[in-house]
Amino acid sequence: MALLSTVAKGIGLPGEAMLEPCQPWFVSATLEMVPMLKGWIRSGSGIDLKLLAESKREQKRILGFRDHVRPAAHAWPMFPQASR
Repeated sequence: MALLSTVAKGIGLPGEAMLEPCQPWFVSATLEMVPMLKGWIRSGSGIDLKLLAESKREQKRILGFRDHVRPAAHAWPMFPQASR
């Protein structure tokens, strides 16, 4: 609990007493969201953008979700409309 209190106080929350009655998932979400809401973390500084820039710079092929789904799209007509 000392670590939780240190982290909470470090991001401007009163301490562990505020978070102690909460579910673990809520504590985790709160500790992640506060820095974003305060502007300490910017949306343009994510690891996804850094990896994308590096891949483009090295001229690597970039695959996304659609690249993996598209080859299987020909199978959709086999399934009844209600199950799609």
